[in-house]
Amino acid sequence: MYIHVIDVHGPYSEMRVVDEDEERLRALHKENTVLPRTDNGMLASSTSTANPHKALFYDGHIFFVDGYFNKLLNKLDSLGISDNTLLILTSDHGEGFGEHNCWNHGRNVYEHQIRIPLAFFAHRAVKLRAGRINGIVNSIGLMPSLFDMLGMPFNENINGRSFAHLLGTGDHEWRYDCLSEGCVEHEKVDPDAFMVDHRLKLITDKISGAQCLFDLAEDPHEMHPISAKGRGVSSLRDALNILARKREAFMELARRKKSSSNNLRRQDLEDIKTLGYL
Repeated sequence: MYIHVIDVHGPYSEMRVVDEDEERLRALHKENTVLPRTDNGMLASSTSTANPHKALFYDGHIFFVDGYFNKLLNKLDSLGISDNTLLILTSDHGEGFGEHNCWNHGRNVYEHQIRIPLAFFAHRAVKLRAGRINGIVNSIGLMPSLFDMLGMPFNENINGRSFAHLLGTGDHEWRYDCLSEGCVEHEKVDPDAFMVDHRLKLITDKISGAQCLFDLAEDPHEMHPISAKGRGVSSLRDALNILARKREAFMELARRKKSSSNNLRRQDLEDIKTLGYL
């Protein structure tokens, strides 16, 4: 079963906030703060300017969805199928709340945009190692991982690589090339981020060609990029050049696969548009 939850994604039809934020919301009303709305009256969330209410509603709607997620877990228990169910919770992107002057999503590849949750809930049906794994994986590897975990065959030529063994071993040393695009629809101009582990991250501006490296272990908020022309640590400058070459090889492989793939059917495109991704 695939459940697509859109409630946390703006625009919002209701002013849902958690209890500790109600006082702040009342203060905004007293200050006569104008909350931006869409043409149909819904509360706007994706704007290019600061929104004092945005984080309040975002947290409130997450809490609201959490309640229904709990109902789903209880329903699995009542049906007696919890021990034979693999449940996965994930997202497609994060949200901007002023980081790097961003108040929306889809136009940059900083961590607050592309670091998303990925949680597995399983019982006896699938052997998983309980705990948290800090290694980096790509969401495109989720499908082959599911087939792998369930012992089902899958086409080895598909995009993505199974990371199922990580869930059993907790291996933090696994290396996997990951690419995050700013927006697939504008892939020729939007930036991308390329990583091969959970520490070093390369961001490339496709318009200017400028590249910079972030050491997420030392700079988790990505405030101090290490430029190839800067005076950063030489070993990190070398890493930038290596990552740049790996990225280009990765991009070339992706371009070849894309050119050889079949075109989407018209109905598939319409379905994707309905979900708001085109």
